[in-house]
Amino acid sequence: MEGRTTKQCRDRYLNYLMPGYFQGEWSKEEDELLIKLYKEYGSKWSVIKKFFPRRGCNNIKGRWYYF
Repeated sequence: MEGRTTKQCRDRYLNYLMPGYFQGEWSKEEDELLIKLYKEYGSKWSVIKKFFPRRGCNNIKGRWYYF
């Protein structure tokens, strides 16, 4: 894409456009799991993402900072 770096294109795909990712509302169970995992792993979003297969790292990080 003109005007974008390879890294920007990759990040956009991995965090927003990849098929199967869910951008909708967070359930109470997901919020509780996120809190538990953050206490265990800290801000290691790529590790935490493994527990949320339908959410991207930026979506998870954004939800944490929403609190």
